[in-house]
Amino acid sequence: MIYFSSMSDEGMKLAVEAAKKFPAVDVIVVAKDIIYLTGFGWFGRFFVAPDNLPHKHFKNIEDVPRKEWGKVVFSGLPHHIKRIKKHFVELNSSELTIMSSSVASFELLAANTHKGTAVLKLAEILGIDKSHTAAIGDYFNDYDMLKTVGVPACCGQAPKEMKQISEFVSCHCNKGAVADFIEYFELNK
Repeated sequence: MIYFSSMSDEGMKLAVEAAKKFPAVDVIVVAKDIIYLTGFGWFGRFFVAPDNLPHKHFKNIEDVPRKEWGKVVFSGLPHHIKRIKKHFVELNSSELTIMSSSVASFELLAANTHKGTAVLKLAEILGIDKSHTAAIGDYFNDYDMLKTVGVPACCGQAPKEMKQISEFVSCHCNKGAVADFIEYFELNK
């Protein structure tokens, strides 16, 4: 990890309150050095398994140590996630960045933190001008990143709002979207 942005104490408190208000969802807390899975953990297991990420399971989010939380992911059935999204949109907290990451998940991050700020931080570290950055995304959690980079692209199945801000629309993400984008970039940039 080259950069980490922690949620504020207030942001963590709001996440815990929401987890208690919506007990039917799993909550995944991505801390600096470990991932905490709460609830039944079904969705969380899918989150950590592919990369064998270090994690601990707690039945109750109140037992999760409140130290260096980078992201909180609410995962569950789509109708539950819609309610959580509505809750945070109505809350309109300046302490959090909120975003949909799929129909079955909703994310909280520190205020003014998203993939776009990460791309800019990486470009700064590497001494690359913003205009020479590029990214490809497939869902709303990539929206801010695409608005930030010099050359934005999205996968073919991305929502129309993503396509509207993209310079290039590739094929479906499971059909070689990144290779498609690299080929476009090599031929046109």
